[in-house]
Amino acid sequence: SNTTAGSFLQFSAPGVANVRIGNPNADALAFYTFGSGAYPERMRIDSAGRVTMPYQPAFFASCWASGRSNGASGVVVYGNVVTNIGGHYNASNGRFTAPIAGTYTFSASVLNQVAGSNQIRFYKNGSVTSAGTYMNAYDETATALATLTLSAGDYVNAYTPGIHYESEYGDFVGHLIG
Repeated sequence: SNTTAGSFLQFSAPGVANVRIGNPNADALAFYTFGSGAYPERMRIDSAGRVTMPYQPAFFASCWASGRSNGASGVVVYGNVVTNIGGHYNASNGRFTAPIAGTYTFSASVLNQVAGSNQIRFYKNGSVTSAGTYMNAYDETATALATLTLSAGDYVNAYTPGIHYESEYGDFVGHLIG
């Protein structure tokens, strides 16, 4: 929003992004950058020290009725998108693409509903980067958690190397830490 109430310090120069730092009310310090004719709030620190960043890349997707079942090994596509701040998760190919360089955290799971063992892994740019727990029996869940350093344009998928899995009850979550 284009806030004018409160006290603000503004930095601007030709060819440089305009930035405002201000106190929109007595309980917060807010940071704004100029774009599309307005100064949308990018970050806020409240009087208790809590930081909110409404444009921080994050996603949550699940496989409710969209997952592959009893399929061959491969990328698990989590097609039911619940949250996708910035639109960086692609529900058609199961990829999260990093919009900027930074450290990201990811979690993924699949539920095994057939006999046989399986595992969930994270692939970065098509190569395995970390592996999670193994599941060896019916109704066991495999999970993986990873913190990865990504460059802008790198992508991450959840992958299962086994041939027996049911991903109807899994989810894939990720967000930028910093």
